[in-house]
Amino acid sequence: IQSYPWGNSTLWRICGVANIKGLGAATKNVGRTDIIPHDEQSRIFNYCESIVREMKAELAANGIGYHPSDERMAIRCRDAVLYIVSITSGMRNDEAIGIEVGAWRKELKNGV
Repeated sequence: IQSYPWGNSTLWRICGVANIKGLGAATKNVGRTDIIPHDEQSRIFNYCESIVREMKAELAANGIGYHPSDERMAIRCRDAVLYIVSITSGMRNDEAIGIEVGAWRKELKNGV
């Protein structure tokens, strides 16, 4: 890239940290991401579900072994699934992208 995406400012300032760096920012309530409002969260979630439904219909029509010719659709579905898994499980992205079919476990804690 020819210039920084944050323009003439610093990355620290764009992230909300300003001149407080490293561990010093931990107690200052800076550099935190705001919670997404419930109505916006619902719209995003519903949109992601609609993308997954589209892909399920595409795969149902063309078979599970089908490789979609529309790569953009496959990428949209991947991103939608990543969002749904992350928001409903609390997993970080690096955990969510490591999910494998059949690789699950069951854990019982205090009867739950």
